[in-house]
Amino acid sequence: MVTINEKIAQLNEVDRFILLLLGAKKSEPVPGPIHLQKEMFLLQNMFPELADETDFEPYFLGPHSEIVADEAEQLKMSGLIKADPGSIRLTSEGKSAFETLLKK
Repeated sequence: MVTINEKIAQLNEVDRFILLLLGAKKSEPVPGPIHLQKEMFLLQNMFPELADETDFEPYFLGPHSEIVADEAEQLKMSGLIKADPGSIRLTSEGKSAFETLLKK
């Protein structure tokens, strides 16, 4: 079984920012993929290291990054986030990863 520290070691910069975003505001869920994209776009405007990784493009519903969408899917498959209709949130394991990332 993979430990939380091993999972964190495998995360890239985009994954880490997604987890930190979802853990903010007492782990309040993000309303859906469009909101996740928009919030990540705002973050990439403040953090140049994230901007280099996300590659946002104009889209009908606002800025969109295929990289953010793919990484969110990978986090879902790894069990760190859960996506339901109308919300994306951290799982209990994702909350542990969030707490560990905050300490670093």
